[in-house]
Parts: sequence; structure tokens; C-alpha cells
Amino acid sequence: MPIVLLGASAFSNPRPFSGMTKLIAPEVPGCPDPIIEKAVLDNTRIFCFKSQLLRLEIEPIALINGQAEYSIVPPDGYETTGIARAWVNGRELGPMVRRPVKKPSGNSPTHWLYPSTNKISVHPIPNAKTEASSAEIEAEVFLRPTLTATGCEDEILDLYEPVIVSGAMGKLFSMSKKSWTDLQLSDFHMREFRRGLSEALVESLRGKTSYRHSAFPEIV
Repeated sequence: MPIVLLGASAFSNPRPFSGMTKLIAPEVPGCPDPIIEKAVLDNTRIFCFKSQLLRLEIEPIALINGQAEYSIVPPDGYETTGIARAWVNGRELGPMVRRPVKKPSGNSPTHWLYPSTNKISVHPIPNAKTEASSAEIEAEVFLRPTLTATGCEDEILDLYEPVIVSGAMGKLFSMSKKSWTDLQLSDFHMREFRRGLSEALVESLRGKTSYRHSAFPEIV
């Protein structure tokens, strides 16, 4: 499965998690549906965060003189977890690990930062001496469902629903002193989840090329 790179309009009708809940319920008799639903949501979030497969092309944001940080507005039910790439007026910026200085600079932005969820910063900070009056920043960001989400995109679930189900079942079977507790099954399903996540991460690292990795990354 290649990287799922979508525009905001593509996130209007996510597939409900209820289908996975129904698949899992017979395997954990006695487990309340809300607990199953939380396990499904938690593992979907983990999968999207670690695989970095689900991505969004944000709408261009106009740069403002003296302003370093800008808000990203993800689709309803999603939040950003990082930035893959960013551009200013078509010129690609490099990643920067340090926060920008708190004063304007005489240079055009050359780097991007990810200060927090749903935020992007540029450095140097644009001012009137740069092209800020007409410049726009564009970016490709990583997404995952929020803590209150009720579904996720078909493009992820079509191929990786079984992986997410395994992760949820591994978590449920590991719960202490429940009627459905089974540590042996928990270990089996968690190994399946890590295997599937490793395969997904390889696809993410490969991107939209035909490059083939000779080894799988280890998922902890």
C-alpha cells in the first residue's frame, strides 16, 4: 500500500470503527462494547502515528510579517502528528530541530518546525524585507484520528484493518483478571500487530517509489 496522500475534501466520510468492534466482540465474550471501541480507536491511532501512511496536503497558508507559527486545520476527527515536507512559494524548506528565534529576520524562510499538534513554524521569521507579503506555505502532514474519532479512512482500513484488529485484541486479552484475559493470545496478536506495522512502515519509508527495502524496521 503506498502512502495515502489526500486533500482535505477526501476525509468527509470515514469508515466507522463499529465494523471492527463487531469482529472482535465474539472473541472476547463478556467485554463491554465501549472497552472494545476504545481498544480499536487506540490502536488505529498507534498504527497511523507509527506508520505515517495517512497524510494530508494542507491548503496554502499566507505568511505574515513577524509571525513564525501558523495553525493547521485538519479534517474533522483528525489531528496532525508531524510534517513530512513543506514549501514556501514552491521552494522546499528543510526541517529544523530547534524553535525559531522570537524576532523578525532579514532572510526568507528556509526551514520548517513542528512545535505542537496542528501547528507549523517557519525560520527565519518573515518580515517586510522578504516576500512575506505574497508568500504562502504549503505542507504535507501526518494524520491520525483524534481521541474522540469514530472512524478512519477506507484507504487505511482496506488493507490494514486486520492489523489494527490484532492490536486491539492483543490489548484486550492482556487486561488483568477479566473473563476474557488470555496472555498467550495477547502475545500472538501483538506479534501480528507489530509485523503488520513493520510492513506498513516500509511502505511509508519507500514512499511513491519502487524502491524495495532489504530489511524490515523493528517495531517496539
